[in-house]
Amino acid sequence: MIFQWLEGLIKLVDSWHHYPLILGKPTAFVFLAMLVVTGFLIDQWLNLKVRYSLLLILLSLFFVTKNPPLPSITMVDIGQGDSIFLQDRLNRRNILIDTGGRVQFGATKKLQERTTSAMADKTLIPYLKSIGVSEIDTLVVTHTDEDHMGDLLAVANQIKIKRILTSEGSLKHAKFVNLLKKTHAKILVAHVGQRLKIFDRYLEVLYPLASGGW
Repeated sequence: MIFQWLEGLIKLVDSWHHYPLILGKPTAFVFLAMLVVTGFLIDQWLNLKVRYSLLLILLSLFFVTKNPPLPSITMVDIGQGDSIFLQDRLNRRNILIDTGGRVQFGATKKLQERTTSAMADKTLIPYLKSIGVSEIDTLVVTHTDEDHMGDLLAVANQIKIKRILTSEGSLKHAKFVNLLKKTHAKILVAHVGQRLKIFDRYLEVLYPLASGGW
């Protein structure tokens, strides 16, 4: 009975806040600074003025770790398929293009089915967490091949996705549509001329030219 109560409590907490707190991975210099500031903080805890100053410095170091000051474009080495991440300065907005995933080829299909973990669990997701990403503003799914969107659900289970941009043609695949529903993200249909704001500029959709393509 106690274990049943504990299980119920865990499910209740998970329903309130499914995604973990992500602070990012500090650089060696920032990590050293955190240790030094923490040491001084412990030593000067009784001095209120110094305590609050050091706490402010420590919070600033955490903020810089979670919100990198420089914009970046990263082609993530996922081993197979594609995944490109664009992050604006101070993490104001970000765009992920595809998630990668495994493709099953004939004889290797049974071997790949034995592997329960997604490629993203070892590559894309740890990278996103290391740079403080706790939410993806827009995920662009270019098409429904496994090596481009096979790890979509694995990413959605650990990092919240606000919007998914895909084509009208992709939405004709029932399996893909069911996968999108499980992400609980807002689904947008791409059209030529559509713009995604990033880096004080934008990405523009150039294709498909005809309805139902891509």
